Amino acid sequence: MQEIEVKAHLRDREAVVEKLVSLGCTLSDPLQQDDTVYVADREAIHVFAEGNLFLRIRVNNGSEVIFTAKKRSGPLVALEHEVTVSSRAELKGIIAMFGFEKFLTIKKARQTTHYDGCEICIDEVEGLGAFIEMEKLSRDGDPASIQAELFAFLESLGVRREDRVNNGYDILLFERERAQ
Repeated sequence: MQEIEVKAHLRDREAVVEKLVSLGCTLSDPLQQDDTVYVADREAIHVFAEGNLFLRIRVNNGSEVIFTAKKRSGPLVALEHEVTVSSRAELKGIIAMFGFEKFLTIKKARQTTHYDGCEICIDEVEGLGAFIEMEKLSRDGDPASIQAELFAFLESLGVRREDRVNNGYDILLFERERAQ
């Protein structure tokens, strides 16, 4: 299953949330997420290129641990597999045995809702600011067409095209750190 998403900086979080609520959406309580990304070669930006595997340990509210394996097939398009695990320490050991190293950690507060078969996330990302993501799972849809549809919906909420972001938080944080 492909995860296809669009993402944008949020200039006016409250206005976007009001529009979502007017469409019948209910946002979840905020969830604190710590995502640690692991890569095979942490010295090279190519780790985030299409076709390369990267791994993530997500900790929700300090307790629930979710392991994700992703292989990107395009900007914000990835084959993704997730599983909840009981031992973060054991998972770290397994990841190290496969030769993957910690790359970076993303800390964010996330609220979610669903609309028209898609998940919508309102995120406050430490060091980056406020974002909105909309994602859809698809077996065989054209990613570019699906992304165009998803972003058209975000525009209907007041999100501006110039605020669109074509990278994940991992790359945005990496680029920010590299520029400093």
